[in-house]
Amino acid sequence: FWQKIVIMETEKIMAMNKRKRLLSERTARIILCAALYAALALFIGGLFLLSSNYQKIYKSPTVTDGKVDFSGIELESRDVACNLAGKWEFYYNEWIVTDSFEGEPDGMIGVPGLWTYRNFGKGTLPKTGYASYRLVAENVQAGVSINVFRHNSDLAYRVFLNGTLNVRSGTLSKNLSGTKVSGTYDERIPYVTDGGTIEIVIELSATNGGGLNAAPWLNYVWSGNTYGSRLRSYTFIALGITTAA
Repeated sequence: FWQKIVIMETEKIMAMNKRKRLLSERTARIILCAALYAALALFIGGLFLLSSNYQKIYKSPTVTDGKVDFSGIELESRDVACNLAGKWEFYYNEWIVTDSFEGEPDGMIGVPGLWTYRNFGKGTLPKTGYASYRLVAENVQAGVSINVFRHNSDLAYRVFLNGTLNVRSGTLSKNLSGTKVSGTYDERIPYVTDGGTIEIVIELSATNGGGLNAAPWLNYVWSGNTYGSRLRSYTFIALGITTAA
């Protein structure tokens, strides 16, 4: 009889200890999850702060209504990485440099951004097509070699500065079948600034992606390398994660 009582009490104690252990483990998991969520929230909050203030942080001028003023911007500084996000002139299904198009733009479009389902007086646009984007840069520092480009592009495009080819990535075509994306620079010809105004034109090859999903960068070139890559990488991570969030 006493042996059965001892066994029963022992089993009760073991069960209680097991429940306590499980409760402790559950509490530890809850605390760990809460800490991870808090850390993630702080991280994402920091990225939002970075992405919303990158122009100030990287000393990048603001693009407004198809123009950007580089007054006081020293392009040769390693602290400068000029992201050209903002409102650009937009020409749907036109290559304004290659085809010497002299007509008016269809309107202004935000870069990065898509033309899909937008209406520029041509009806609702599909996600397919090709296009040109135009921006006027004013008061650019003289005597500096620069490139304008998209990093690791998933589109085929070319950039003209004052009508001169600056960068080409991929094979361009007005048809999807002829478009070939390379993801890197196939041609890169640094442009030497003269201190005046620079007309920046991006011609985009036929795509089914609806337009420029990332803003281009303007950076100076030294010994064949473009500075600002580390700054750009941080911003790409910030913008990518905050967009996904």
